[in-house]
Amino acid sequence: MDLTQNSIRAKATLVNIDLLTDEKGFLNVSIKDNGCGMKPEFLKVVTDPFTTERTTRKVGMGIPFFKLSCETADGNFFIDSVVDEGTVISGSLRLNSIDRIPLGDLGETIKFLIMYAPDVRYVLKIKSCKDEFILDTDEIKETLEDVSILQQEILEWIKEFVNENVSNIFGGVINEVLGRT
Repeated sequence: MDLTQNSIRAKATLVNIDLLTDEKGFLNVSIKDNGCGMKPEFLKVVTDPFTTERTTRKVGMGIPFFKLSCETADGNFFIDSVVDEGTVISGSLRLNSIDRIPLGDLGETIKFLIMYAPDVRYVLKIKSCKDEFILDTDEIKETLEDVSILQQEILEWIKEFVNENVSNIFGGVINEVLGRT
């Protein structure tokens, strides 16, 4: 959630969130936005927790924590950003690593992001060798026509729809992705 909120603060109108498992036993996470991007000198130091562009606090833990989580779970971390084009943050985490943090309630996260910035287009892709699911908030808005995506019933439906697909593709929140690539 924190990484996606960075995209929103960077004035992104489109945020792609990919959660993919592969045949090598990794969960690959990617967040790509079309925000303002980062200057090269800031990009070089952005993984330092004492580097942030926020004025409300002097630390930025999202990117450093994600990097540490990936590396601790035998994975890799990558970030690239181009000014006026956007940013891509991605990482891999070994599925069976005892140090891999759980996904948590992905449906609740998506619900919160929509409430936080309803005008942003979120495209969530969840994929395993077994199946694939894509949620596109612009498609939902188009289907809803004049009904607001912010209506509580719609937000609850999105949350349940996402969690149902996480369960179908990864095995649910409790045993998510373990042994189910």
